[in-house]
Amino acid sequence: MANGKNPVKTMIEIQNYAAQLRSMGATIEEEAEVARTISSLQEEKYRQFREAWRSVDASKQTTALLMARLKTWELEEEANKAANQEIPENQSQKAYSAHRKGGRPRKTKEEYAELKKKTRCHICKKLGHWKSECPEKNKQKGKRR
Repeated sequence: MANGKNPVKTMIEIQNYAAQLRSMGATIEEEAEVARTISSLQEEKYRQFREAWRSVDASKQTTALLMARLKTWELEEEANKAANQEIPENQSQKAYSAHRKGGRPRKTKEEYAELKKKTRCHICKKLGHWKSECPEKNKQKGKRR
């Protein structure tokens, strides 16, 4: 299967080849069709599908069941793609990073700067900075030593 090719179409293609070979008198087992279809799903995105298929009892691994599962997988992939297109990745990351546990949005640098202009430092009692940024803090540490 070529990269990006639809797995259902690939299976239909394999079934068509098998039918043509049967019409020429060749014996093609259903297990061979199933095995060929599964082996064509080599991309990483099909890894979980392949592993799930291996867990199906061998007596139940029919072309009909495989086709049904591939169609279901394909529909889910299309739904996931549509959902991911609705919210661009950079917006979802912004939405995640912009909120804290309490649900309140984080303040921007500009908002913090405005807040600092209005509040006094706990050490020097001056406007424009906070205790963690106070220049007097370093001087007081020096006096303690």
